[in-house]
Amino acid sequence: MEKQPTKEQIEEFWLWCGWQLVPSGGVASPKQLALNRPFIAGDFPKIDLNNLFEYAVPMLGFVSLRLHFKPYGTHMIPSGFWEAIVEDNPKDKIATMQYVERHKNPALALFWAIEKVRNDKEMPDMRESVKPCDPS
Repeated sequence: MEKQPTKEQIEEFWLWCGWQLVPSGGVASPKQLALNRPFIAGDFPKIDLNNLFEYAVPMLGFVSLRLHFKPYGTHMIPSGFWEAIVEDNPKDKIATMQYVERHKNPALALFWAIEKVRNDKEMPDMRESVKPCDPS
């Protein structure tokens, strides 16, 4: 059985990505917050590649990390799995930390790889190097 995130893991993940709970009981996206728009009740976004690349991947920091994302296996023998690899990108170009996750769902492979980075206590908080989102 494929590993699925719990409701609590999903909520914690999107809060890390800049979403916020609002008094109305919904959530506000980083774009809504940047535009200072009235809060719209809603729910956290679904875990798909569009949302992950829009909200989560930028939180990793563009300078300090590299992301590899590909089908797992060889061109002759595909495995049916996707592999997401997030690694640090130090100035000397030799990765010292690597976070690998494989899943049949490509979005969940990326989600779990980012979760490994997010939960690594030795990894600095990448959000300090992330610029606020451009609401345009």
